[in-house]
Amino acid sequence: LGELTEAGVRRGATLALLLVLPAMDEWTLRLDERLARICRYQLGIDDLPRQASGAGKLVRPALCLLSAAAVGGESAQAQAVPACVATEFVHNATLIQDDIMDGDRLRRHRPTVWARYGVPSAILASDALLALSFEVLCENRHKAALGAASDLARTLRVLAMGQELDLRYERADAINTRQCLDMLEAKTGVLLG
Repeated sequence: LGELTEAGVRRGATLALLLVLPAMDEWTLRLDERLARICRYQLGIDDLPRQASGAGKLVRPALCLLSAAAVGGESAQAQAVPACVATEFVHNATLIQDDIMDGDRLRRHRPTVWARYGVPSAILASDALLALSFEVLCENRHKAALGAASDLARTLRVLAMGQELDLRYERADAINTRQCLDMLEAKTGVLLG
């Protein structure tokens, strides 16, 4: 089972690199040149080789692609690409925001977006990625688009509450295990879900 799991993870990561990165690339080109450059920097799209780049682990798209393949085969997998792109855009938008709030200057061994381009540009890049996430879900008017957009909106609401808890708990004298788990579920778990 360990080998199957490891092979499955590698397969999902490879699929994400092959299917999701090109789609994210295409979507970011809908932005003006500077905003596209900033978003592409955050996403690691221009870094080569991609496997060793700042593109991140692509865990969320890999899980989505593997889940789609498990229930519907390759055709379902292809239909899942917009959801993968939207999820990765949201994830990266929240990373930009988190880096600003925490004052983090490095992510994935390179300067964060705000450290490289400034806070105003980083905020706009985050907004652009969030807007693109909804646009990519609704573009093809698939019958599941409305439900997916609704799920994404709910996810963003929960993410915001999780981030607020994170900020609040940073100033707290102490938090208990339940509070920590609730914050992690809202901040990290909800997007994986």
